[in-house]
Amino acid sequence: MKKIPKIYQNSINKKINNNRNICYIKEQEENNLDTIFNDKENFYNIRVIITTKNKTYDTYIIGRNKESILLMDNTIININEITSIKRKN
Repeated sequence: MKKIPKIYQNSINKKINNNRNICYIKEQEENNLDTIFNDKENFYNIRVIITTKNKTYDTYIIGRNKESILLMDNTIININEITSIKRKN
């Protein structure tokens, strides 16, 4: 059998985090949207404050699909662009 040379393997001396915080935030936003839409009292015209990467919206949510949210003024926002969403009473 032929001998193959060993491959250099560098040791890892620090803890690797691998973006766990970003994944958690996205899951938290999805859950927040689910709780807003699952409310029995208001299923249409939900007043919210939405903060995205570029702009803050103080408006009503009319509908939602898998990738985006439709607002009262016919604005469509991708769910991936939302940084925070709060229900306004």
